[in-house]
Amino acid sequence: MVKELNFLDLFAGAGGLSEGFIQAGFKPVAHVESDKAACFTLLTRMAYHWLKSCLNLDLYIDYLTGKIDRCSFYEKIPNNIKESIINQEISDISLNDIFSNIDYLLGDTTLDLIIGGPPCQAYSLVGRSCDTNKMLGDKRNYLYIFYAEFLKRYKPKYFVFENVTGLLSAKDKEGKYYLNEMQKLFKSCGYETEYRVLNASDYGALQARKRIILVGRKGNKTGFYPELERHCAKVFVNEIFKDLPTIKAGEGSVNMCQMQNYLGTWLYESGIKNDEIPVTWHIARPINSLDAKIYKIAANLWENQQQRLEYNSLPDSLSIICIMLIIFVIQRKCIYICIRQYFKI
Repeated sequence: MVKELNFLDLFAGAGGLSEGFIQAGFKPVAHVESDKAACFTLLTRMAYHWLKSCLNLDLYIDYLTGKIDRCSFYEKIPNNIKESIINQEISDISLNDIFSNIDYLLGDTTLDLIIGGPPCQAYSLVGRSCDTNKMLGDKRNYLYIFYAEFLKRYKPKYFVFENVTGLLSAKDKEGKYYLNEMQKLFKSCGYETEYRVLNASDYGALQARKRIILVGRKGNKTGFYPELERHCAKVFVNEIFKDLPTIKAGEGSVNMCQMQNYLGTWLYESGIKNDEIPVTWHIARPINSLDAKIYKIAANLWENQQQRLEYNSLPDSLSIICIMLIIFVIQRKCIYICIRQYFKI
């Protein structure tokens, strides 16, 4: 019998990276995340996977449709699932406590894989350009040091470290590249590392999103980075929204929405659409008058010249607003396209 491979997710966020590994057949031991709201999402998603394995998705559907509240829903979930969501900030103070929780969850088993990516704001080009100190000295720059502590303690066979492409150029106060320092540290922990810049659009996602994916392997072997088969979707991004009811800015509801008739096949083929699971949280972000001006300029530029809007072509009074919108998206990670593709709702 083939052993089921397990993993630990650090800086887990809402669980997008973890979701991919779960769908690939890996079993999560624990998720460590400091944001309370993200931990609720993680727990709900882990509850979904447990219920699916038990062939009991009716309870999940009852929760989505409002027949039971969140507390009643969580009461039906085993304690080991709830305990696997560790809502703590990783720091010198909390590290031993987090280790103890993970040790308890692991029991007599060993850890096969660690995944995760520390918060990206400190490395991102946008984050650095908007900070008066260029993010120098920001503690988030050094969270990879804690990542190494987990490698030293659990000694997994592999680890996967994800972050924004701004990491390639980010430097510390002494002018040293963070990426180089990371690789040196991981080397000292007994891991060779290799990385590539991968674009989600090359692998079926309807969004151009480049990320550094660094893979570490225990030992001295090199040349282990997997050769990934590319798969570009043959539909446009609006395919994601074709079964959703039309709403205006600021409209929508957290409750179940009535889906529109969908005549295509891609949403089913990709596994995103599931007619048995209700869709909730169909909400459009509200906009103000400045937002509307920016969107109008972008729309007119595309309709008249087939050109995309660049920040430096905006009037000064509007460019700062556009940058702030980008920061909002990065920090909250709430692009609806990604939510639907990650969580397949």
